[in-house]
Order: sequence, then C-alpha cells, then structure tokens
Amino acid sequence: IEILWNAWTMYAGRDMSSRLVGITIPIVIFYSGMLMGGPVNFLMRKPYAESWIAETYILVSIAAVEGFVLLNFASFGLKAAIDPRISPGGPYSHWSTYVWMGILAAQTLICRTALTSSKELKGGPPWSACGCDHKEFFFPRFWGMIFVCYGMMVCFNLWILGLSYYAPQYWSWA
Repeated sequence: IEILWNAWTMYAGRDMSSRLVGITIPIVIFYSGMLMGGPVNFLMRKPYAESWIAETYILVSIAAVEGFVLLNFASFGLKAAIDPRISPGGPYSHWSTYVWMGILAAQTLICRTALTSSKELKGGPPWSACGCDHKEFFFPRFWGMIFVCYGMMVCFNLWILGLSYYAPQYWSWA
C-alpha cells in the first residue's frame, strides 16, 4: 500500500491537492470494506446481544473518515502542513498533523475498548461455539479495523514526511 501511495504522490507531481488524494482513496476503500464485512454484516443479522459494539464501530469510524477527509482537503489542514512556505519546520510543525494522528488514536482506542468490553456468551472457538448468527463469530472480524488503524499510524507518518520532502513545485531546477 505504501508503494502505491508513493507512486500516486510522484504521479501527481506539483498538484498538492492530487497528492493528498493518495491517502483518501485507500482510507475510504479500507474503511468501507472493514465496516461492511464486520459491524454492518453483524447488525444485518439482528443480533440479540451487544449490538452497541458494532454501532460504536460504525459511528466512530464514519466520524474519523469525515475528519480525515476534512483535514486532507481543507486549505488549513494537511495542505498547509506539507507546504514549506506555511510550515517551514516540516509537517510536524503544523497542528493538523497532530489532529489527524489524534483522530486515528481516538478511533483505535474507542473501538478497542468497545470490543474488549464484550461478554462471552458461550466458550470455545467461534466455529464450534455458536455459529455465524452470534457475536463470537463476528467479533474476531472486528479486530481487522483495529489492525488497519495500527498500520495507518505507521503509514501516515511515512506518507506525510514523503509529501513534505517531495515538493517539486518548490524546486528551483524543476
């Protein structure tokens, strides 16, 4: 994924708005897939226990994506963070980078806390405990979103540094 983001950044070249799209597209695709395969699929089966966890996942994730998209495309957000004229100290000298990482950390913490606070209905492995109509079958799928968030914590930092260092619009020889 990191290779594709970097390829997109180089392809977009001088257009900062297009370079910022490089992370927005995977976020929307990953989040949609993770939510559809886990919490939405779980809620469609009308569970009788702990549906609040799936609802929390969905609400927190939608709010996080909205925050990411706003920071990615607003002129005061990450555009300002990667612009050396506005943030001469690099992306970490701008507040939007920390807000982006804070949103991601909050989402990860809330989803993890919600998932770990569930109660086991019946012991044993999911495939022998109760089948696909119950939460023990679905909750292991919910961890996928948390692992995506962990990966994004690393990838976002590599991506934002790459965007700030690769700025051909400010090169005198380009």
